[in-house]
Amino acid sequence: MKTFVPGEIARAEDVNANFAEVKAATDKLTTAFQVGQVALNSLQPGEQTGSYKVPFPRRFAKTPLVFMQSQNQRLNVAAWDITPEGFTWMAHNNTSGASAYAQIMWVAIAL
Repeated sequence: MKTFVPGEIARAEDVNANFAEVKAATDKLTTAFQVGQVALNSLQPGEQTGSYKVPFPRRFAKTPLVFMQSQNQRLNVAAWDITPEGFTWMAHNNTSGASAYAQIMWVAIAL
């Protein structure tokens, strides 16, 4: 990245090279993140879902990190078998009360 000095005339080649570098960085960030959510019905105390596969909308270039969060504090969620194509997840109610309907949000990041 060319650093420009105030008062000096910038060469067009340097400006274009900087724009190309910024575009490459933003393109990389655009493809590095994917997000989604899955709906989950109520779970009784001690109940868990089966395991479900989530395919990524776009294949990652490498295996991403996957983070999941539930809207409902009664639910623990887990993700495994994470590949560039998708991951498997499940939820478990480890409390003494029934959980409400919830959305499970996920984000996958491969930087």
